[in-house]
Amino acid sequence: MNEERVKDLLRKHGLKVTSQRLLVLGILASYPDKHLTAEEIYDLARETGPEIGLATIYRTVQVLL
Repeated sequence: MNEERVKDLLRKHGLKVTSQRLLVLGILASYPDKHLTAEEIYDLARETGPEIGLATIYRTVQVLL
């Protein structure tokens, strides 16, 4: 995942670049052939950022859709 390209895409679509969004996108990029549930993303995200909440994952996924 090219982080600068992702940041540019988020900004281009009027979205703020947040660490949570980058984390979720990084997780999704790490599993390109798998359809992860929000709960699976949450479990993987907590390995890196234990302070992230499940509601944040759901909101981030919804925004990215």
